[in-house]
Amino acid sequence: MWASDNTATRVYWLNGMAGTGKTTIAYSFSEILDENGSLAGTFFSSHLRDDTSDVHCIIPISVFSWLPVGIFPLSLSSSWMVVEANPNCKSRRIGKQFQNFIVRPLTAAYKDTREVVVVPVIVLDALDECSDQSLVAELLSVILKHSASLPVITSCPEIRLKESLDNSRAHSNFILHEVENEIVKADIELYIKAYLLDGLNVHKLHDWPPQAEVESLVNMSGALLIYTATVCKYIAQKSSYGMPQHLSDVVNFTSETSFGVTQPLDGL
Repeated sequence: MWASDNTATRVYWLNGMAGTGKTTIAYSFSEILDENGSLAGTFFSSHLRDDTSDVHCIIPISVFSWLPVGIFPLSLSSSWMVVEANPNCKSRRIGKQFQNFIVRPLTAAYKDTREVVVVPVIVLDALDECSDQSLVAELLSVILKHSASLPVITSCPEIRLKESLDNSRAHSNFILHEVENEIVKADIELYIKAYLLDGLNVHKLHDWPPQAEVESLVNMSGALLIYTATVCKYIAQKSSYGMPQHLSDVVNFTSETSFGVTQPLDGL
């Protein structure tokens, strides 16, 4: 795994079209890092709220979620205490925030150690949802400048982000919408089966969910995990006893007002 390879680049950019599952992967990756004791912080951006669309909030909130004792060296707690003592720190320039709350504490924490250490990873998701994309570009520039010690980034391929990262070799990247179709279909099938089995709870049915209907859902989803997730939520929204009928309704539904590749989306 990239996160455990001390010889790899320290910035990893996961990008892809909207709906391809970047945020789902970011959540799952964060859980894996947390279980391994290497998750330093997370920030999941959203344009729906001021505090999750403000670039100035990213570093303070990410640092505030660091575990100051137990997993990382005690000197990292200095960042946490500085943020706590300075509630208006988000008004500072991005470069100043980064230097004070991340670079200096990490340097102090690891400068004297001779052991191979697990570098804490910060997960930043959906940076394209931030309100000021020029500040996002500034943040990326600062991160890449200090990329010997930092994090993982996920986002849509918004033009400013793409320009910032395409011009640097200090990161690794992965493009979701370029993954082979058969791999995507296999992942979506696993998601559907796991979701519908969990939704059925104790009311287990023989051969649930039906393979033929699962395959239909996979084909309807294409490469869009957001389609799969939305359909599965619809199927599971009623009682367990109603799920088989909901699944059949979705699979058998056809839109009379659309044709071609958009028909499943129009139907949804």
